[in-house]
Amino acid sequence: MILCALTIFFMTFGIVGLAVGLGAIYPRFKLENAARMAWGFGGAIFMILSMIFIGGLVALEAWPVYTLFMAGLQHRSLSWVQWVGVCGAFSGIALLIGTATLLPIKLGLRNLQEMDF
Repeated sequence: MILCALTIFFMTFGIVGLAVGLGAIYPRFKLENAARMAWGFGGAIFMILSMIFIGGLVALEAWPVYTLFMAGLQHRSLSWVQWVGVCGAFSGIALLIGTATLLPIKLGLRNLQEMDF
């Protein structure tokens, strides 16, 4: 339950980072109707990348959660190889969340600074 809450908390930062960054990379400032923003190229890319991001997090967490759950259920400890795998998967999760949060915002900021208004 704690892992789920932490995952959702940090996943929020990744999705917001994708939204803000891609919105800055593919801005549509001259729309009459703001509801049409999601129909653009940036909106479609955001939705696709968000689903890939969420799927990647679920895929990276599936094996470590299963391994830790089964070890607790069977009252056994994990081997050092399993601990390395669990730590590696959680490191990959942290890297994925950090990349999804910071990279699009950095690219979007660079794009907005280069634009002429």
